[in-house]
Amino acid sequence: MALLPFGSAPTPNATTSKLGKIMLAGDLAGTASSPTVSAINGITVTGTPTSGQVLTATSGTAADWATPTSGGSQTPWTSNISGAGYSLSDVSTITTNSTLTAGGANTSNGGVVHKVTSISANYSALTTDSLIVSAAFTTLNLTLPTTGVTSGQIIQIIAGVDASLTIAAASGDVAGQTSILLTAGNTLSVVWNGATWLAVGMTFFPFGTTTHPNAGLGEIGTTSVTSGTAVQPFQLSDSMCYINTTSAGTLSLQIGPTSSPTTYLYDAVAMGIGYPISFRLPASWYVLFTLSTGMTMSSLTFVQT
Repeated sequence: MALLPFGSAPTPNATTSKLGKIMLAGDLAGTASSPTVSAINGITVTGTPTSGQVLTATSGTAADWATPTSGGSQTPWTSNISGAGYSLSDVSTITTNSTLTAGGANTSNGGVVHKVTSISANYSALTTDSLIVSAAFTTLNLTLPTTGVTSGQIIQIIAGVDASLTIAAASGDVAGQTSILLTAGNTLSVVWNGATWLAVGMTFFPFGTTTHPNAGLGEIGTTSVTSGTAVQPFQLSDSMCYINTTSAGTLSLQIGPTSSPTTYLYDAVAMGIGYPISFRLPASWYVLFTLSTGMTMSSLTFVQT
């Protein structure tokens, strides 16, 4: 029998309301001077965690630290999120410095905020650009990227009310054109299909320089004319085209859906200087002028109808 000092009493067992001694059993292990937690509610926990790992049950009585695969709300959102089963119902803001991809139908109950890039000098667009706005007073050149672009990426372009934008790609074309003249106040949306930029929408406003009596709302732009070379004005719909002779001579004019148009509007017709020509051109059709030696023409202006 142990003898206690006079006036002392044995340490009582701990309770929920009093300090006391406990036994290193159940969820506790180690020593009296260095106790450890070896289990949680009887579930044995083993291993040492590394960055990004979460506690994962390996059976009904054991758990270990492991890197999550897919599914489950326990996945740390520090890099890519993939797989099914994620719920973002409680997430108000997602910030990413890379690409956020969402499959299936996606519904937004609020506004979509785009990154706005305002330019006042010639500009080579980045793959991170979303909305490009010209704030210049002179015509600028805008070059769209063709490397590192994700298929399906859309870039919206706005020409300011004071000047036009000449839009081209770093390589290849834009909507089948070597370049597009977006006149002041107009907008163009293009999408990358993995190989080239395609036009998906254009909006017109009554701004910009008018180069013919009927120009105004819906003006697309102008293109130069070379005798014997077919041109395809950029147009999403049928257009009215206007051009004048700037010297006298004989002119033939053909239009058609291919780069070798066969439909004659004028066939070797003699014209004087300043003769106005206007015609309707179906969407995406080509125009071919054949001029006699020394004859010249103004630029061809085309207007959406």
